[in-house]
This record gives sequence, C-alpha cells and structure tokens, in this order.
Amino acid sequence: MKNIIGVIQGRLSRSEELMFFPTDTWEKEFESARKVGFDAIEWAFCEKDYKKNPILSENGVAKIQSRMQKYKIQIPSICAYFFIDSGFTGIAAKSSYMLNKLIEQGSKIGAERILIPFLGDSEIKNQKEKNEIVKNLKPCLKKAESFNIELAFETSLGAAELLEFVEQFKHPLVKVYYDTGSKVSQEIKELKNLISGMHIKDRKFGETASYPLGEGEVSFSEVFKALGEIKFAGPLILEAARVADIDEITLNKKYLNIINKFIKI
Repeated sequence: MKNIIGVIQGRLSRSEELMFFPTDTWEKEFESARKVGFDAIEWAFCEKDYKKNPILSENGVAKIQSRMQKYKIQIPSICAYFFIDSGFTGIAAKSSYMLNKLIEQGSKIGAERILIPFLGDSEIKNQKEKNEIVKNLKPCLKKAESFNIELAFETSLGAAELLEFVEQFKHPLVKVYYDTGSKVSQEIKELKNLISGMHIKDRKFGETASYPLGEGEVSFSEVFKALGEIKFAGPLILEAARVADIDEITLNKKYLNIINKFIKI
C-alpha cells in the first residue's frame, strides 16, 4: 500500500477537546506535522467560531497555501464537524450553503473530499431522515461536480444499510469515510471502492472512548489486510487518543511508526 498518511487537525495541539479547530495554533501544526513525518493534515471545520476559520476567506486560504508549500503538507480532506450541529434534515438551508462554500474553498487548498459526519445530534435514525438528507444534499452535488470533490459520509450505520443509503443518491461522488474505531474489517470488504478515506483510532468494543493505538481491541493487522485486498488508495488520517503525559509530536511519531509497520506487512 502507498497512501497519504496524516493527522486530524487539533491532535498536534495541547487541548482537552477532540472535535475543534485550533484557532491559535493551526499554523504551528504544519511544522509539527512535518516533524512527525506526516504527509497531510485533515482540515477541521466546526460550528463553534466558524467565522474565524481561515478557509472561508481568500486571505486565510493564502496563509494555508503558504504553510502547505513551506512544510510540504497536503490537505486531502476537510472534516466538517460543523454538520454534527447543523445537519441535513428538516430545513437545511444553512448547511447546504456552508457545504457549497466548503467545496469551493476546499478546492483551493487541494481537498479532494469533504467528510460529512452523521454522528451525535446528526445521527441517522430512520428512513424519513434518510430521505430528507438525500433531498437536501442532492443540489450540492452540482457544486461537487464542478470541483470534482467527493462527499464522504461517516455514520454509525452497518455496511449493508450504509450501502443502501449511498445508493439512494445514484452519484459517483457520494462516498463513505471509514472509522476503524466503529467498524470491523469485514465491512471494508463490503464497502470496497466506496471508501474514500480512513480515520485511524483504537477502541474497545462496546465503548465510545478512544485508546492509544495498540491498547484497544481493533485488529489493525486485519484492517490493513482488508485494505490491501480492496486496493485502497485514499488517505489514512490518525484520529488516535491523546496521552496526557506525552507531548503531541512524540506521541504521533509513535503512532506513525505503528501504522507504518502494518502497511509494510
């Protein structure tokens, strides 16, 4: 396997938050990512203080591009946490507007996919909600087509139900974002080329908390064997647990070494 390996934005900054945009340290994270040995950072876009996120302005995009060039770090994806709070059920004008904006602005920093998380308050509960999501997202696919950007869903749905949901869109740019903490390797084989990107984390089955890589119950050997079988070529983005007494660079170097060992198997 030859994949871009990166880290979710925020995991290279000292914080107790998990899903956030590091307003004060985002520029420093590019330097930290290069020190670790990452190829990429997955950009974070959240509801909280979203107007301060530099991706929304041309001046901000220029700063991002400058950091990318200086440290040779790619941004293959945007993790749009924003849509956990402002989803695509009911009246979704605000969410549709913001998704179109992220598609356009993301294209300027090389993003190839936007991760839409149907988790937490936006978790899909029934067929009615699925129908509303399809109705509200379909118009955004025209913008996605214009910039050739995938819309990748992260959900708690099982593989069979997720496949059925994605098929409702009847569109090649609608994909899946896989999370090793919530799925099993067999589902990788079922989802196959629908998988656009991967979040790498470790968990114990039946729990929601993340563990340091290697301390949970995820079989990474099986995960990477399955990825090899489907010839997965997308980005591998670390979203692993923080460890309070280890600094971010040291910890992520350890995590990167773990992942690289499995890739070479």
